[in-house]
Amino acid sequence: MSHWLLRFGFCSMPVRNGAFHTSVHHLTVTCATQIRTTLHCAYCFLWNCWRVLLFAAFIPCGMQLMIGNCRELAGPTVTSTMPSVVLFNVKKRNHRGKVQERKMIIDEELQMLRTKTPEDRLRREIPLYFLCELNFETSAEFPNVAVLRWQKRAPTAHSTYYLIFDSAEQRLHFASVIVKVCASATGFKPKGNYMDHLPKDSAQVSTEECACDADGDAQAPTSPTPAGMEEEAEAGSGDELYELVAEGFGSEDSQLCIVVLGASGDLAKKKIYPVLWNLYAKSRIPRSTLFIGYARSQMSHDDLVKRLKPYLKAQAGEEALLDSFCDALEYVSGTYDEPESYAGLDTYIERRVVESGKKFSNRVFYLALPPSVFKPVTTNLKAKCMTKEGWTRVIVEKPFGKDSESFKQLKLHLDSLFTEDQLFRIDHYLGKEMVQNLLVLRFSNAFLSPLWSARDIKMVLITMKEPFGTQGRGGYFDEFGIIRDVMQNHLLQVLTLVAMEKPLRQDADAIRDEKVKCLRYIKPLTAKDVILGQYVANPIEGVEESSRGYLDDETVPAGSKTPTFATAVFYINNDRWEGVPFVIKCGKALNEKKAEIRVQFKDPPSLFEEAPRNELIMRIQPNEAVYMKMCVKQPGMTFDVEQAELDLNYNSRFSEADNPDAYERLVLDAIRGSAINFVRTDELEEAWRIFTPLLKEIDAGVIEPVPYKFGSRGPESADKMIEDLGYTYTRSKWAKQV
Repeated sequence: MSHWLLRFGFCSMPVRNGAFHTSVHHLTVTCATQIRTTLHCAYCFLWNCWRVLLFAAFIPCGMQLMIGNCRELAGPTVTSTMPSVVLFNVKKRNHRGKVQERKMIIDEELQMLRTKTPEDRLRREIPLYFLCELNFETSAEFPNVAVLRWQKRAPTAHSTYYLIFDSAEQRLHFASVIVKVCASATGFKPKGNYMDHLPKDSAQVSTEECACDADGDAQAPTSPTPAGMEEEAEAGSGDELYELVAEGFGSEDSQLCIVVLGASGDLAKKKIYPVLWNLYAKSRIPRSTLFIGYARSQMSHDDLVKRLKPYLKAQAGEEALLDSFCDALEYVSGTYDEPESYAGLDTYIERRVVESGKKFSNRVFYLALPPSVFKPVTTNLKAKCMTKEGWTRVIVEKPFGKDSESFKQLKLHLDSLFTEDQLFRIDHYLGKEMVQNLLVLRFSNAFLSPLWSARDIKMVLITMKEPFGTQGRGGYFDEFGIIRDVMQNHLLQVLTLVAMEKPLRQDADAIRDEKVKCLRYIKPLTAKDVILGQYVANPIEGVEESSRGYLDDETVPAGSKTPTFATAVFYINNDRWEGVPFVIKCGKALNEKKAEIRVQFKDPPSLFEEAPRNELIMRIQPNEAVYMKMCVKQPGMTFDVEQAELDLNYNSRFSEADNPDAYERLVLDAIRGSAINFVRTDELEEAWRIFTPLLKEIDAGVIEPVPYKFGSRGPESADKMIEDLGYTYTRSKWAKQV
């Protein structure tokens, strides 16, 4: 006991134990000493307890005295009138039509809507950034109804809330408060007809003037609408909210201006303008955005609209909106190499900004142009067309050079004009749903992490097949070939996302840092690492192009050795992937359209003979899916092993989700200033380092491409190479065919 008291500080005097002696005399003395010590410690313990009780009794008095003195020194206290919670007592009609009493609580600090019963039982908590639409409705039975529509991913069982208010003033205040909080949470107001009901000078309520009466009902607001709120309302999204982080986007002083250089070309017609229309139709960019096309062709506004309209697809009920978009399209004609033309373009933009009532412009220049004019166009943009106050961003299409040397020259040129945060090198594969899903699959699923290494993975196979040939563009394709066209950029980017280490943060630089590290572990390719092919004619009924081989294209130089097919093996020489082959296979005029990633695991130690390998497949296109091949017992009386799939098909599972086009995602990212899905300079440097030695051998004609038939799987030697590396092809007879 004495040791216990000494350890925890209840005894104020030191205690000394007697030594243990073997003689009886010494034992008696020691015991007597121990008894005296124990009694003394008990006395000290009781005395200290009494002192603690007395001190505790005087604490409230002392604290009150201190607080009073502090108040005298600090002056009178001021109670804040700013509430963080606003309560509305309403009726809610559920999906069955039953009307129930509810408390709607708007938490301004947490930007949350809470639904409670009259007994204060919490029913639902929904972040207000999921609110996409707010409408006012009136009926004979309920004249003051507010209808809230939530995004599909909102944490609520029902996407629509019907709220019935006692008065128009109460509904008005509810709308004002909830719109103010939504604008604070997302930068946008929800869509809806509530703006038609709100007074012009009271569309938003200031937090300081919100108050509740004694019954808890919110009183009407009186604060005016800040300028520019109508503009921000148009920038709100419908099914999915994007937090626009670009400085000045949608503000009352700035005007967003998107300039498409090469507006008369196929890329602009088939891709860029349809993307801008989709962003406009879904309210992901302000309706007041300036859309200006620039090219050498002389075209009127009507000519431009006539050229573009067949590619602009409107949903039912969007016909008037499409007409509005077409009316907003503008066109400026000019050369690509004369500074005076760009000075005229800048003057035109400035005049349109003034006419729109804005003070400055934020500009996005999309270079839908051939590489031959990159240098004069970018030079003149920098000299004549940079905005004076806002930001300027330039989107550049591939190819980014043809080898290390040409890329270095292009890099030096662009670096002398723009900073890294002004340049957006677009690779549309990085905008595809399943490619963007790779980071989530890898780093959000605990069961994958311990398996994602050479210890368990036998091989990774990345495939991209196209069932068509060059389609009359053989002359352009022959300048680059299949490796420069898709392998060095699209598919190598996919490889880095599969193999990279976990980034420190979820931001552009952290992710791209890890991609660069991964590329630095890969040695340059040589002829022995690849199988090249070139398709030949193989007439197929119903496929007109199949009767012509690559060399039969009149635009292709005679005797060209440019490959239309390539299979290459890469090794990432780090601790995680030592010895694991990463194979990229791509080609034109093959047997199907497909892009997928196959991660095949090693043979497991199994009780059952000849158990097939596990395999994780991520299908990028078509019919996005993720499925795992695994071993199960074959149905029936035996214990035979059968391979089956755990299948997640995106079209079935997320049938109602809005799945935007890859270009749509990336153009919006560039407008927002988010570079997470764009390629950085050092990534391209490493990519060209890996491929340039091989490309020089191909360009010199050292490597002969193997002929393969139009509509086949490609050269048989490519399949043999993959099998020799250890990959085994398996197919379940139970697999659902897609």
